[in-house]
Amino acid sequence: MKRFALFVLTSSALVAGCGGSSSSPTDVVQPPQPPTTTEVFTGTISPSPSAQSVRSHNFTVTQTGTMTIHLTSAGPPATIKIGVGVGTPNTDGVCAIPQGNGFELAAAPTPQLTGTAAAGPTCVAVVDSGNMVADVDYSVTVVHP
Repeated sequence: MKRFALFVLTSSALVAGCGGSSSSPTDVVQPPQPPTTTEVFTGTISPSPSAQSVRSHNFTVTQTGTMTIHLTSAGPPATIKIGVGVGTPNTDGVCAIPQGNGFELAAAPTPQLTGTAAAGPTCVAVVDSGNMVADVDYSVTVVHP
């Protein structure tokens, strides 16, 4: 079951039509957002095919809402790209990542991914995406309801 739909952050603009109407605009009321929890996961991954080439971090989303994922650091080297995915922990506690929920990311100053997470057990996994030649330390920040 797909629990989390990820998409790359995009910016959008609202376009309002101009017309000869004399009516006033209607205020859009946004539903209240659930309170969020910030979790920071750190570790070291090794180049594949090592058993240490995948690290799973489990957490619980308390209610459906927006979740962001931020690879805050990875290296050495500081420019390395590693795999980051979101899924559901399996019975062994390993993060099962549905197709389309894994991304190759480099550390950045702002969150790279955002989406809607359903309530329940959730996980983020960090993996060697195939370009590592030595161990890489990482830090991932997840903000979720």
